[in-house]
Amino acid sequence: MKKQFFAIFVCLVAFNSAYGLKGGRYDPQILTATSRILQGNSNYKNVYADVDDGIVTLTGTVKLESLRAGLEYKVHRLPNVAGVRNQVLLDPPPIDDKVLLSRLSNNLREAGFDTVRVKAHNGAVTLIGTVRTQRERNRVTQTAWSTDGVKEVYSQLSVAY
Repeated sequence: MKKQFFAIFVCLVAFNSAYGLKGGRYDPQILTATSRILQGNSNYKNVYADVDDGIVTLTGTVKLESLRAGLEYKVHRLPNVAGVRNQVLLDPPPIDDKVLLSRLSNNLREAGFDTVRVKAHNGAVTLIGTVRTQRERNRVTQTAWSTDGVKEVYSQLSVAY
């Protein structure tokens, strides 16, 4: 009995290999759900998906890092998705994170906000720290937006009253 089962299993594996059959049980449903996400947002018009054994591979381009990361998050939460390979690129390509961080830090220092910490990734910057007034908070944010290479600004600035 074990030998017969093993022989059938080997035949099925050989059949799948010979005819190029691949994929997991839920791949069609995952691809359909992923396609709905892509078609439901015009920001994803240049993004494509492929599914193999529950792993979704995303390719193409978007304009912002938040779109790229948000898409990965949405797809990863779909039922039966085992993983996501996010190969989506930014178009236009962002400047190097270290260069952007240096530019923004210099601009903030020149504006008198040298206590504000900055994180940068793919054109998205996060401002961290405490400022004295809402007006200062607005000035820090404006300084960030005016820095060449910044595509998105996230503020984690607190106002000390």
